Amino acid sequence: MSGRKHHHVPQFLQRRFGRAGRKSTTIFVFRSDVHVFPTNTENYGAERDFYADAGDFFVDDLITEYEEDIQPFLNKLLEGDPQALGDSQTIAEVVAHLEMRSAFLRSQMLETSGLMAEFLERTFSDRTSVKKMLAACLCDNPEMMQNAITQHFGSDAVSSALEQFVAPQIGTLLGSNLQPLLESFTDALLSVRSVFANSVKPAHLKSLSSRPADAARKDKYGSYSYRLQKFNDTPLILPDTMVAFSTKKGLTPFVQKSDELIEILLPLSSDTLLVGTKRPPMQRTGSEVNSLLASTSFGAFIAREDDPRLRRLAKKIGRNAVLLPEHDARRIFREVLAELTSRG
Repeated sequence: MSGRKHHHVPQFLQRRFGRAGRKSTTIFVFRSDVHVFPTNTENYGAERDFYADAGDFFVDDLITEYEEDIQPFLNKLLEGDPQALGDSQTIAEVVAHLEMRSAFLRSQMLETSGLMAEFLERTFSDRTSVKKMLAACLCDNPEMMQNAITQHFGSDAVSSALEQFVAPQIGTLLGSNLQPLLESFTDALLSVRSVFANSVKPAHLKSLSSRPADAARKDKYGSYSYRLQKFNDTPLILPDTMVAFSTKKGLTPFVQKSDELIEILLPLSSDTLLVGTKRPPMQRTGSEVNSLLASTSFGAFIAREDDPRLRRLAKKIGRNAVLLPEHDARRIFREVLAELTSRG
């Protein structure tokens, strides 16, 4: 165990974007809501027990071990070693690891779970929605009605005749008995938000509990060719999401299954960008690259100096750092509700 201050932005990567001193490496932090400020890599991008849960430090130990093992490879990569650049599988593992370990991913999982909880609370507090869902459920699962009839009237009951009588009356019958059912949901509705929230961290840690990282992501990123691009016109930044992906839908710090990936951007140092593509990479200036990286930053980015050009970029932070936009989430929930209440 490396301690209880866990870096979701690894120090070995941060140091490449700072100025080394006698005891620490100084970096400048850029956020959209505060002035630029200097700090050191020990204090930035860290949270107490971020990779531990209930005293279990297995994931943090695994990440620490991986970081120690991968740094020699990254040093060769930064130097432009042809063998390292040709090792697309190891590069893909690094990309997937950085993508999955970020605080951005956990925060977005929390936000989505909160929206889900809000949707459930609102839906199950609405008599009309609950009535429609129960009616649809009974219509789609006639065996439930058959079992109820048998239970109350016995196996000798003429179930088909009773079903024909009851089916048109489902709405009325539910209406008269709905209040006790809604009251029975009360305790569950009060606790559902905390249940969802408390499940996010364990789910994130579970996704990080094996090495290599997500096999599907590694296979996908391993099919790309990688090369370095050097920049001298402006210092490159490191977003707190670390990796940026260009897809047909736009920029993102996290690739979803439906995304058609075009390009992978991983800044390795203040003057070196690793680019993964299946075609010749676009030629961009350092300013253009920084603009892309800033937009996929979740809360901040760092750089080795306080540059006025970078201050202007801070307003772009978060623009493309959204896992599931709220309006899309609400649209999906509405579609689900419509499907659940479409019969009866």
